[in-house]
Amino acid sequence: MIKNLFLGVLLLIILTSCASYGNMFTANTRIKDVEIDMNKNEVIAIMGKTYEVIGVTEHVEVWGYKTIDEAIYKLYFVDGRLKEWNKEWIINHACPPDNCRQPQVVTGVAPVGNSGLEIHLNAHRNALLNNASSESERQHINTHMDSHTNTMQGR
Repeated sequence: MIKNLFLGVLLLIILTSCASYGNMFTANTRIKDVEIDMNKNEVIAIMGKTYEVIGVTEHVEVWGYKTIDEAIYKLYFVDGRLKEWNKEWIINHACPPDNCRQPQVVTGVAPVGNSGLEIHLNAHRNALLNNASSESERQHINTHMDSHTNTMQGR
């Protein structure tokens, strides 16, 4: 019973995170349907609810939609209407040695490259493996995550 509950919660977490990650895959296509002077609800209908409010002034609100190619679409709303949008590339800065957190790597799982997708999938794998209670569960997680990795990377 507890194992089934745990697996159900785990599946829900994976599906929820993958669904929001799926929006990152399609942001580059969906942005083409966004038009200047749309209201916020019209933009959400096209782009989805996975935005992050990244700036606010008295009359201006800036939303950010992350993309799979390590960029962010910034949408500028003035008094609730879209007036401008642009795409900015996210720059990964090296952190100072005295304030840098190293990623955890679970034994037996090779670290992958540095793309946003690979980092995301590796974080999922490590979180799941850290909570696995048996070797068969670890094997199942690795098989599942290998499938995700290969599918998302077009292999």
